[in-house]
Amino acid sequence: MNLLTAVHALGFHGNWLSGWITSSAGARGYFRLHGEESFAGVIQIGTAAEIPHDRNRPDLNRIVTYWPG
Repeated sequence: MNLLTAVHALGFHGNWLSGWITSSAGARGYFRLHGEESFAGVIQIGTAAEIPHDRNRPDLNRIVTYWPG
């Protein structure tokens, strides 16, 4: 996270991919992983041609409960 904060502070754009990419056969082959070896994710750094749109976020009022309510 600190790397992404620094990247953005310097005027670049960054994205941390995890999840599906860490189990992808193509990514595992690219990094030459064997057996039980794994990686946490991939950080992409570059200059964006346009500002990316934010993803849809859940309505917090539907999923958050406050106590005492």
